[in-house]
Amino acid sequence: MAVYSQFEDDKSAIQYLLNQDKINRENLIEGHKILLRGTASEEFADKDYRTSNETYVGYMDNGRIVIDYFPIDYRDIEEAIEKLLNFYHSGDFDDKMFIKSQILHGLIAVLQMFNDGNSRYGRILQNIKLHNLAKEKNFYPYTDPVIYGTRSYMPFRYDYRTLIKDLAINPDSEQWNKWFKFNLNRAEDTMYFLDEKLVQYKKARL
Repeated sequence: MAVYSQFEDDKSAIQYLLNQDKINRENLIEGHKILLRGTASEEFADKDYRTSNETYVGYMDNGRIVIDYFPIDYRDIEEAIEKLLNFYHSGDFDDKMFIKSQILHGLIAVLQMFNDGNSRYGRILQNIKLHNLAKEKNFYPYTDPVIYGTRSYMPFRYDYRTLIKDLAINPDSEQWNKWFKFNLNRAEDTMYFLDEKLVQYKKARL
């Protein structure tokens, strides 16, 4: 069931965070460092978070830099981490576990607190939170997160990045609703994928 195990760097970060009694500043940052190890961004794996404002969110278009937005000022990152964790551990929206986990995902992706891997880390935290809330409510007995949908996001990269940009520039209720709808669709894609895999697995065992 642990489909995410196909992604070795993500798996290590997920397992590290799942093994923590409580996610705090130190292990949140350490989990991100683990995420970057062995990747093209390994040079940042020894840094806690961004320490300059030279970062922008954008892309290259025929050799020309297109800037979508500038992320949070690096001097505000410590406060952002504190507020993020306060929300993570609060009871706010716990009765709407998909929504709460997707808010965390969106905040990490938009704030861009780290030098690289922000949206990937947002997906990890989203699914860890969803997993923990589902366990608390006795919705399923699995020891690892079942829904980890990085694969389901791949065909929608442009839409994904556009939604993050729109959240950063104009974070009103309309943009958040678009974000929730998009991520709920990706979760549904993953569940259909898992269901089909289970059918194939059962056939193979017969």
